[in-house]
Amino acid sequence: MSKTLFPPSLHERNQSSLTNLITSLAKIPGLGTRSAKRMVYHLLGAKDQSLNQLIDKLTYLRDHARPCQRCFNICFAEICDICANPNRDQNLLCVVEKPQNVEAIEKSAAYHGRYHVIGGLLSVFDGITPEDLNIEAIRRRITEENIKEVIFALPATQDGRTTLHMITDMLLDMPVQISIPAQGMPLGSDIDYLDQGTLMTAFKGRKPL
Repeated sequence: MSKTLFPPSLHERNQSSLTNLITSLAKIPGLGTRSAKRMVYHLLGAKDQSLNQLIDKLTYLRDHARPCQRCFNICFAEICDICANPNRDQNLLCVVEKPQNVEAIEKSAAYHGRYHVIGGLLSVFDGITPEDLNIEAIRRRITEENIKEVIFALPATQDGRTTLHMITDMLLDMPVQISIPAQGMPLGSDIDYLDQGTLMTAFKGRKPL
């Protein structure tokens, strides 16, 4: 008789739950199956209060984190603190791939303007098109916010260069200076992995494109 006729045992259901959780965590960038498995068993061995605190924090992020309506950075209000800060240089707009890039640049203290997070890079392989990114809003912001210079701090990769060329072509008819970070941004680099000194050098020495 086929085993599929019998319902799964409690042990099998528990193991399936563990496997599903490990599989879900393994999809997070930077993790793999082994790291995810260690994380799951660590959480299982944690005290109830520690696990509950983690659940509460994750639930808060799920319910309250949202994209800034102006720059698309992650925030907990309609407008993020950077966009709402009148002391930022209103003439500068730095275009980055993802919210993590904003955090990295802010830590370098090399830039004091505003940001625009496009939410990814154009990629034929991954099927990412301009419609999937926050690109069209750049033109609107240049006009409405009187932006004088747009700095493209995108990864020095093939997809990053493709995205850069596509957006700069879209801005050719606009009265705005376009620049990129200078030396200190090695080919193939990701902003997240650059140290603060390198980022500061790159932003201070930026050059027109």
